[in-house]
Amino acid sequence: MKKIIIFILTLSMILLAKNKYEYATVKISGIDDIKFLQENKIDIDRTSFTGKALPETLTVYVNDEEFQMLEKENYVVNWKPISRPEKLTDFRFNEDIGDSMLVWQNRYPAICKRIQIGTSVQGRELWVLKISDNVDVEEAEPELKFVSTMHGDEVTGVEMEMYMIEDILYGYQANNDTMQFIVNNTELYVMPLMNPDGMANNSRYNANSVDLNRNFPEFEYGEPNDPALEEPEIAAMINWSNDHNFILSTNYHGGALVTNYLFDKDNNVANYLYAACADDEHVTWLAYNYSMRNTPMFNSSSFTDGITNGNEWYSIDGGMQDWNYKYYNDIDLTLEISSTKWPAFSEMTGFWQDNRDAMYWYLSAAHKGIYGVVTDFDTGLPLDATIEITGIDKEYNTDPDHGDYYRILKAGTYSMTVSAPGYLPQTINNIVVTDETGVFKEATEVNVQLTMGANPDITLSQTDTLTIMAAPSTTGNNTFDIGNIDTEDLIYNLSINYPQGNKASGGPDTFGYTWKDSDEGDGPIYNWEDIATSGTSLSLSDDGISSVISLGFNFNFYGTDYSTVRIGANVAITFTGSEISYDNPLIPSTASPNAIIAPFWDDLDPSSNSSDDIYYYSDIANGKFIVQYNEIVNYSGSSKNTFEIILYQDGMIVFQYSSMNGILDACTIGIENGTGTDGLSLAYNTSYVKNNLAIEFNPNFLPQWLSLNPISGTIMQSGSNLITATADATDLIYGLYYADIIITSNDPDENTLILPVKFTVTDMLTSPINVVPNTSASSCSLSWDAVGGATIYNIYRSEDPYSGFSLIGSSGANSYIDNDVLLGNKYFYQITADNTKQ
Repeated sequence: MKKIIIFILTLSMILLAKNKYEYATVKISGIDDIKFLQENKIDIDRTSFTGKALPETLTVYVNDEEFQMLEKENYVVNWKPISRPEKLTDFRFNEDIGDSMLVWQNRYPAICKRIQIGTSVQGRELWVLKISDNVDVEEAEPELKFVSTMHGDEVTGVEMEMYMIEDILYGYQANNDTMQFIVNNTELYVMPLMNPDGMANNSRYNANSVDLNRNFPEFEYGEPNDPALEEPEIAAMINWSNDHNFILSTNYHGGALVTNYLFDKDNNVANYLYAACADDEHVTWLAYNYSMRNTPMFNSSSFTDGITNGNEWYSIDGGMQDWNYKYYNDIDLTLEISSTKWPAFSEMTGFWQDNRDAMYWYLSAAHKGIYGVVTDFDTGLPLDATIEITGIDKEYNTDPDHGDYYRILKAGTYSMTVSAPGYLPQTINNIVVTDETGVFKEATEVNVQLTMGANPDITLSQTDTLTIMAAPSTTGNNTFDIGNIDTEDLIYNLSINYPQGNKASGGPDTFGYTWKDSDEGDGPIYNWEDIATSGTSLSLSDDGISSVISLGFNFNFYGTDYSTVRIGANVAITFTGSEISYDNPLIPSTASPNAIIAPFWDDLDPSSNSSDDIYYYSDIANGKFIVQYNEIVNYSGSSKNTFEIILYQDGMIVFQYSSMNGILDACTIGIENGTGTDGLSLAYNTSYVKNNLAIEFNPNFLPQWLSLNPISGTIMQSGSNLITATADATDLIYGLYYADIIITSNDPDENTLILPVKFTVTDMLTSPINVVPNTSASSCSLSWDAVGGATIYNIYRSEDPYSGFSLIGSSGANSYIDNDVLLGNKYFYQITADNTKQ
């Protein structure tokens, strides 16, 4: 037993060592080397880049396996572990931070409160201290958050934020004017340590070996802002931000001396080029003013004035700075405040002297620009309103709890438009904003009262699913009313959306495409079609794309017919694009190229001597076009991959994978429409493809079976319009079909309504309803509502309402006259609909 235990422990230590990440240096000769590192998921430390020129050596964060891979690729690579100072007892780790916050809360209970916003991977609390004059109450005050050390080995910011907390609390107690103003007019949240596991383990990453500043939801890829999909530290930040209306944030790092500002990523701007946000003029003003008050940073020899645009420095995916701004309108700066990631504690006092004035100026910026409250003119209640500054293409919002807003702006004269659903918008011109040195609060106050406009109020008689039934090759219908119960005329328009087809596994997307693979019982059968000898070869350069190639037929893709295509080296084809980058995005994405089909979008190199070639073949007789990537290697790699795309004239798309090797989890697989607004993503930078796999995309081209009459109209007060929905079962097989009626109107509260429709194609018809009898001395005339799909109606009669019904006749119309009645007798009728052919 003892030997077994020793073996298990030894094996565990080997595995941990293999997966442990450390810093290393790697020599590069140009942009292609950076590209290789990125393709192989090597984490490059951004602080390697100083100034405009590419460095000769990069700092990377790798494990032993990645280190050996780089050596195998003939890179000069050396370990460069970041050591901690020998004396760590003075540094405040997570437990110390939590204890200090509890002491402060007990000492200053009226103005500070310790809050736990989450828990790390290893179970450490994520501590935040709130500082405000009414700490248990949400007030109409700007909300700020100071965050530090999302990279666990960059610790200077921890102490800077702890020093700032102490300074504010002690200063408030001593009646310092500045500290009194901060506490009395701000809701300040301070999080000194976002990655407590990383700090405890002397690691850049969290305990799951994840770089938190590369894994926030990336807006540029359309990633959902869903905490359930994220690391626990990131999930805590999402939940925290969802509960607040933060307008200004910090993000403290170490390893350089520079203030980094928005954007870190823009799909429309190449790496190393300036990517401006909508508030660029004001964000650069914030960055400059922080740096200007930090002398070592401002005097940087690497960055002009100690500031840099993130994308121009080095573009990153999943950064917290961009996430704050793009998902929450929260302006965030990434502050690199020490060239050494973990300096000696004796240097902390000097760093505090360098950063103190900058931190307080930045905090004061929440009180610069325009602020106020937006309320209802009649009731005085706060409104959830939109704030727009003329010339800045970004909307900000009030905090709906109080109606307060804070628009951070540098000195100037502005026009501002305030709007809210159901209210008349209001524009205020010539708002003067000042920025006087030494003045803490100088924002211009502009309170706005909005007046309710005259509005229509839409009503629907049908509040649940509208059902229609018909037999094959016939039609059925149903009706509903659109009404208006307010004074303004209601203007409406109707459209139809078909959200799904008959065949579904993955998807559908908005258009209706679904997909299945050959692992599913009813999925496509893998049947490789080799065209390496019969097809035409393409000689493409690395990252190259072919000229226009004829398909030989029209191919309908997302409702558009295409007759030509271009084939890319990076394993995608496009109907409209002119290039396909090696940098594979998540799809759909509005960034070009669009109208794309991607079986394995990755950085492949058909020009390599190790690669065979790309072939294409138009099989017009069988209505298909085939593109085969035959034994193509990854860029700077040697593993060969063979797979193909088959486009069928009827709109079907098939991917087939014959032999897949090497790195298979760094690609994009899917399809995307011509505008990048719709598509299916099967895999994005995750393992999925394998040998002998087939994937089929089905466009589900169904007839447009639903029609509406009328499709638009105007309804006056207390009026209504009857809408007839007709479903046509021509060319439809038995089963259920679904659609949505989209009702758009000028009702400000409900400008879009969706009415689901379920259409049943069946031989079983509904019973006739609304039977109306008209009697005379010798006959009874019957009429009823027509039933969709009915070809004949059978009429039954009895003198007992519960039994004894006998067939007395049939009618091809929705009416019948019973001429065999006796005056004074009581009769009961049953009518059934049938679609039997006569």
